[in-house]
Amino acid sequence: SGAVLHEPLAGELAHGSQVRFHLRVPGADKVAIVSGGQWFPLTRSGADFSGVATIQAGETGVFAQFPGKSQYSGLLSYRVR
Repeated sequence: SGAVLHEPLAGELAHGSQVRFHLRVPGADKVAIVSGGQWFPLTRSGADFSGVATIQAGETGVFAQFPGKSQYSGLLSYRVR
């Protein structure tokens, strides 16, 4: 997808922490963080998306929705400690 992750670069996130996300996802309409089943939509500025998510128990991942698609595609995932 040509996505570039600016932050966080660590592969493991602490449960209960507030984490700032910043990505460049060319062509995406929407980007969201999903943590423990809770969705945290990121704010778009051109091809950049940023925002804060509270890390929940379970899986945490970054998902993007692209034009013409009704579903989100997974871009990356983090381990939660």
